Amino acid sequence: MTKTPTRRFLKLTIGVELRTQLVTAVKLRRGPANDNRDFEPVVRKAHAVKPIKIGIGDKGYDDEDNHELLRDELHAMSVIPARYQDVPVWRTRGRYRKEMKRGYPKKVYHQRSKDETVFSAVKRTMGDEVRSVRVRAQNNEVRLRMMAYNAARIASRVSSYLKGFLQSPNGKTSIGALMLIQSDSLAPTGGSDTCKPLSVTTETVFHVYLHQGR
Repeated sequence: MTKTPTRRFLKLTIGVELRTQLVTAVKLRRGPANDNRDFEPVVRKAHAVKPIKIGIGDKGYDDEDNHELLRDELHAMSVIPARYQDVPVWRTRGRYRKEMKRGYPKKVYHQRSKDETVFSAVKRTMGDEVRSVRVRAQNNEVRLRMMAYNAARIASRVSSYLKGFLQSPNGKTSIGALMLIQSDSLAPTGGSDTCKPLSVTTETVFHVYLHQGR
């Protein structure tokens, strides 16, 4: 009996700063693979770009270590719902996982849907196929797409601010606000008032399958 070869595909895990919807961290891997293993590297990369105030992840990242990374080491809030809702709190392992079982801010958690907006925008504007053949070239192609998405996002935000400035009766006030927002988006200071929620999510990228052995 011939064994069916495992279909390997490209998986992308991103960290998204939810206020601006800019991608702050990227991790690529060959699937199938557990999403949870990429949580820490993505969070650390994103935190290096801009300090995290709230870390949001879906149930695929349900792990006490992930809560401890965000809360105990990075001093951020974590919102990662616990799996197995039918298991009672007293049988759930981990202090933070028990806290999630007791309840978490649903309004904050549902902001992670903006991640899907990012993936949708990338696929809609740049296609849903990776054209490169070699693994390294595929990785570079996906990274460049994320960079192009960020550049387009920043340009769109700047354009909207400029339109508001040009239409404002008080140019001085508008340009001051514009420069402040640009600084916050492109070169954050890291102060507590600029720390925004980060959402981590994993997506099967463009549904492209790799040749076995690459």
